[in-house]
Amino acid sequence: MFGTAWAGLARTFNNYRPDWSSAGSDSANLFQHTPTAPTLAESASFSMEFEQGADAASSHWKLIFTFRRCVLGRESLEVKSVDLDNGQSKMIQDAISVIGAKHEIAVNLKHVEARTARMGRASDSAEATLARDRINAVLRSFQGKHKVFLGVEAGEPTNLISGFGMQSFGQARIHSIFLAAKSNYLKTLFDSKLAEKVLKTVGDDQLCQQARHLVEVTEYSSSVYQAVFTWLRTGLVKFAPLGDTQKGAEPDPQVIGEIECNVTALSLYRLGHHLQLLELVELTLAWMDDNLSPDNVIFELSRDWTGVPTEVKEKILAFAVANWDDVRRSKHTTSVLKTIIGQGPPSVALIELMLLALKVE
Repeated sequence: MFGTAWAGLARTFNNYRPDWSSAGSDSANLFQHTPTAPTLAESASFSMEFEQGADAASSHWKLIFTFRRCVLGRESLEVKSVDLDNGQSKMIQDAISVIGAKHEIAVNLKHVEARTARMGRASDSAEATLARDRINAVLRSFQGKHKVFLGVEAGEPTNLISGFGMQSFGQARIHSIFLAAKSNYLKTLFDSKLAEKVLKTVGDDQLCQQARHLVEVTEYSSSVYQAVFTWLRTGLVKFAPLGDTQKGAEPDPQVIGEIECNVTALSLYRLGHHLQLLELVELTLAWMDDNLSPDNVIFELSRDWTGVPTEVKEKILAFAVANWDDVRRSKHTTSVLKTIIGQGPPSVALIELMLLALKVE
């Protein structure tokens, strides 16, 4: 079925492949092109997904293998689907319930080993271990030899690519169906056929003609979007420390590699508010409540608050006023005020603090 150049891919397929004849799948030729050694103008990928039945509440699941090869703008694709039996479906459903996800779980063999290793080092929670064990039990029933990385896949399958400005040097890939299920703002945007005109169709690496969308983002950096995407899929987020200590923040080795360590709470709050992600907004506010101190509050108040919802500013301002005796004695307060005097006008929030402080005293 495969040419000699694709022997490795054939072995991978056969390792996972159940009895296709009993599954009712056709055994069509995988590639329409004469097999040759891959060149710069070629690409090939293999992915595996679990897919839930048409009804979102369905307990029926399928295991889907997808092989894709792109040569000079032409794409060859083969998809094979296998129905999971009741026991296998139940294990998948239980695992999905444990991790709180209701969307696709994907494996990209080009990246899965490294990502699985990172997840194994990073996650010591019983729930994550249980979810992985249940998924792996299904794979073992198909003689699978690779593990499944839950949560953030490498971009296959996906149809939405967020491209960022030159200063950000970033790109984040995620499926529009997943985003629409999480954000009312994005659902409305997609349902209106992107009335805001922020999307344009592009080819896969400018070669394959499979339609994808490029979202051109100018207001937020790629790191902030990536942190939000990671939170949507895993429920995990890593905030940068409040105040100016964030400049020296070191990545936490106990946190999954994809989780951003340099994203401010204010940035995540702004994007969460923009995308109407109420849970993320509340999480950010709660984290700020727990992490504000007399030493760092002055740095937060001196930020540029233009266009930011007043909820965060009012929370920080209220903390500063309530703890004014400690705030005014902090060496950081003196340092920030001296810097502002030398550089120009202070932020609106800082002016408000000074006025309120005069009333307090």
